[in-house]
Order: sequence, then structure tokens, then C-alpha cells
Amino acid sequence: MKIHAIVCAAAFTAALSAQAGGVGHWTFGGRVGATQASGALRTEAALNAEYAIANRMSWRTDVSFLFLDASDQGKFDVTVPTNLLFWPAGRDAKFRPYLGPGANATYTHDGNATFGANLLGGIQVVNTNNTTFGIEGKYLFPDLGRGNTKGQLSLSMTGAFQIQK
Repeated sequence: MKIHAIVCAAAFTAALSAQAGGVGHWTFGGRVGATQASGALRTEAALNAEYAIANRMSWRTDVSFLFLDASDQGKFDVTVPTNLLFWPAGRDAKFRPYLGPGANATYTHDGNATFGANLLGGIQVVNTNNTTFGIEGKYLFPDLGRGNTKGQLSLSMTGAFQIQK
């Protein structure tokens, strides 16, 4: 059953990529915010790359660092979430809300690797032609592979710039 889900996801991704052809563009950005994890607020920072599949759809992958102890910056978890995002107002609007499901892999500071799911949503405001800022929220289930449904909520300020073709 798992292999069927993987094959279907790969086929869906390939179909969307083929549909995009050469009309898409890349956007690179980052975010800084707070995440509620293990009963405490933690600092989180991330870098992301996003490909616009169509005016109302994109694929985004982040590399996120969750710092567990402010006094020990070497103690952090790394999460790589990837999301298929839907933009109801389109990517050309001045105010751009977005929402989308995703999957994630996490490598913890103590050497554990976990796999999970997430739901991401937010709003971007166009500052100039190539830059945006905004706010986003994410609910992350970091360890669904072991049946752990305990989630983490994060809120972040975002910023991005777009590379034009």
C-alpha cells in the first residue's frame, strides 16, 4: 500500500512539473519565528526555495532550524518540509494568501530521524516587484512514522525575493 502512495505522489508531481513547462519561476526566501515545542517556545529560522507551477499553485521546500536552548546554539533540530501550496488570489495579487499540505523529515539533535506531515498557511504582501514580506503559520506532525500524533504550532515572519527569467 505504501509503494502505491509513493508512486501516485511521484506521478502527480511529474504531471504538475510537465504542465509547468518553462513558464514557472523560482522564489527564494526565509523566515524567523517562534515554535511551540515540548511545552516551551523555541526560536526557529529557515531558508526556502519555491517553484511557481502555475499562477495559483507552487511547490516549496524549506530547511528549518529549531533552536532548543538559547544558551546552547549548537543544540538544534533540522526539519525539511516540502509543501504543495494553493494561492486562491493568484501569485500576481498585492495581498497573497496561501495554504497547502506537505510532508517533512526531521533530524533531531540527539541523532533520531523522523518523518511526518504538516499544514502550512500564510499571507504575503508585495513590497516591490521582486520582494515580499508576510506572516505564516504551520502545524507540524514531526513523527507520524511511529504513530505519534503530537503536533507543533509555529508562527513566523517571512521575506522572499524572486528570480525572474
